[in-house]
Amino acid sequence: VVRLNSIVSVQTSFGRKDGLKIVLPQESNLQKKKLSVMSSMGTALYGYAEGSKVLWNLPNGEELIVIERVINDTD
Repeated sequence: VVRLNSIVSVQTSFGRKDGLKIVLPQESNLQKKKLSVMSSMGTALYGYAEGSKVLWNLPNGEELIVIERVINDTD
């Protein structure tokens, strides 16, 4: 399940994103693949499991995200 400090790989129509770490807003840095839990994508992913298909709300409509992999410290 995606939670704080999870590392996720997702597929969207914008392409595949590997190794995104879900972090607190003050730690966010997309150049270092650190995605804020409060961002639109971070909020969309939070609480969903590997293999889930999630709708991501964007200003121009909804985007489908497929969660391909979730790694947590306890995995």
